[in-house]
Amino acid sequence: CISGTSSTYQKYGTNYLHSAIVTATPGTATPFTIDNTTVSVLLPLEDGPSSGIVWSDPCISGRWVGCSMSSFAFNHSVDMLNVLSTDPTWHYFQILGDNFYDQDGRLTKHFFNSLSLSSRSKILMTVPGNHDLWVCGGPDCGDKFDQYGHGLMQWYAQDTVASSYAENAFLDFTVDPDAKDEGWDTFEEKNKAENFVWYNKMGSVGFVGFNGAGLPNDEEKYFEEACAYMKGNVDYIFALGHWNDGGSSVSPQLSTPDLRTKLAGIDGCDIGDNIKYMDGHTHCNELQTAGEKEEVGFMIGGHGMSGCTQFGFAYVKSAGKGEKVEVYYFEEWDGSTDKYEDIKACIEQNGVDGCLQFATKWL
Repeated sequence: CISGTSSTYQKYGTNYLHSAIVTATPGTATPFTIDNTTVSVLLPLEDGPSSGIVWSDPCISGRWVGCSMSSFAFNHSVDMLNVLSTDPTWHYFQILGDNFYDQDGRLTKHFFNSLSLSSRSKILMTVPGNHDLWVCGGPDCGDKFDQYGHGLMQWYAQDTVASSYAENAFLDFTVDPDAKDEGWDTFEEKNKAENFVWYNKMGSVGFVGFNGAGLPNDEEKYFEEACAYMKGNVDYIFALGHWNDGGSSVSPQLSTPDLRTKLAGIDGCDIGDNIKYMDGHTHCNELQTAGEKEEVGFMIGGHGMSGCTQFGFAYVKSAGKGEKVEVYYFEEWDGSTDKYEDIKACIEQNGVDGCLQFATKWL
């Protein structure tokens, strides 16, 4: 049971964010003390091995939307991630939008409060989905209580491109979502796209995250900036987004597959099949697009919602510079066969790499 005392939609002044640039030693777990709690963060070595776990569309409760697997999705998600995180060899955790289908923050807080310290110490990357903007899924049913990504951008507190120009050198709060009741159908009247665009490098793999609901002109220059950073610096690039198509308020040119195509035409990201993408939105876990020589597109949207009746996670692995990246899919449940306990028991004993026999190799 989640307390109703935190259900208020106006939380200004009740929570605080602190941002700082700190020093971490790649390849070694670096301890940080935050509010008297010590956490250890492991950055992969520059151009060294790196790996991570990827979800999209995690639905753990029917509080705001219908969640077909809510009877087990919360416990399976928390327990599997906690077991996965006992393996210190992987580095990052990515959620590709529709993060818990949460309008007021209670589901998100409940989920993360249930995670182990090891799980919360993994490097987290995320992008917004349509349900992170309008909890119902689109502007046609939006209302003044929707978060329009304001909750998401502050909870996950990522180093987005907004930090390069915002007055507070962190996030852009210049758009007040409560300034007027109208405009529920236009994201740009409620938030700034720059709060959701980011890029980084893990080992020898680059990542570019973006907001599919943003206007193209608001994000275009940052894609060029990201590719300039990637040029000669990475072996592979993953474009990370939520939408797999042009529905639910997203412009077709800003679906994730189309972003991958756009990036592939920019100097620095023009690396053929080595630029790839991952998305969700459609609640399936499958290979999405084949390139000229190998797969380039992967959907990982089956994690609690109806659709393809799949529940699982992806595991992205790179052995380092000059080595091929690998993508594995662990299917915990497919509507009839339940492998959750077997996968969890194996990982607890052997780590992720010791349990690849339970996974389908996508790449």
